[in-house]
Amino acid sequence: ELHATLNLRDVILEEDQVYERDANDYVMGITDTLRVDLCLRTNVLTGIRSLNNQLAGDEQVRVHLVDLDSPLPAIHLHLHRLHQELGPSAASIQMPSLEEFEAWTGEALGKHRMLELVEQLEGAAGDHYSILAELGTVRLSLDYYYAGNRIGIGPAEGTVWSAPIREDAITRNIEHLLGELDGAPALALFGGAHAMKSEGVESPVPGLQSWAHQLADLGVLLYSLRAWSLSGSSYWRGTASEVTGDGDQIQFADGSTLATVLEAAPDAAVTYVDLRSEAHTSTRLGEPFLEVPARTLYDSLVVFRETRPMEHTCP
Repeated sequence: ELHATLNLRDVILEEDQVYERDANDYVMGITDTLRVDLCLRTNVLTGIRSLNNQLAGDEQVRVHLVDLDSPLPAIHLHLHRLHQELGPSAASIQMPSLEEFEAWTGEALGKHRMLELVEQLEGAAGDHYSILAELGTVRLSLDYYYAGNRIGIGPAEGTVWSAPIREDAITRNIEHLLGELDGAPALALFGGAHAMKSEGVESPVPGLQSWAHQLADLGVLLYSLRAWSLSGSSYWRGTASEVTGDGDQIQFADGSTLATVLEAAPDAAVTYVDLRSEAHTSTRLGEPFLEVPARTLYDSLVVFRETRPMEHTCP
């Protein structure tokens, strides 16, 4: 619908930047095999691929991956690919094998050696600003790794205290992409906490601001839609779980709740709330945002009465 009405051609995903080429090769039909590291995005990437099969080449949808690279093999792969992309200008730079790169982590100056490699590639990049931006992602990915964080296709490891590193990296990458798009629209699919246009309550993590908040503060025009479900089942990172949403948490100005609305419309599978309208000036989302108008966090809500799990394709 957005493609037809706004000529939307760019979709931003919460995924390691290093795999962007693999994702686009798949959605453009260049390859029929989706890289296993992208298995958590099978549904959306397959959907975009299906749409692209119906579109002319200059109308097809591209995907942009803007997250940190993690765990360590993803960081190494990104460095290796950028080294290859630089070609002759980086011929004198010696690239370690993955085994050598991993061995550096056991050395006292291991991170220093990795950053030296990044600096060498930055020197070879010259004014290739897109490559320099990706090397910036690698730098922050190393900071994130050395802070103890590991994010793959299985359960993530790490600490919330490192979250600002990740949000800053995503912010920088989206800001760079929007500059390249030069005003063209983009659709970003992220977890709801990343998409809050303000933090709502003081975070226990010093310096933490979502990328949406940071871009909003920079004057970027954003429309943030929060979607969730009240019941059903889900599957994510190797874990199946039951969804138990509470419709009473969303409270409207007249004292009614989302549960009240759903009771009055038992056949409605989806509920849409336009938080920008005057009727929702005082709508609240419940704990921990009881004192915060919902419209300061999101522009609208879409609530599904029931949800089903994503297709499970990860090994």
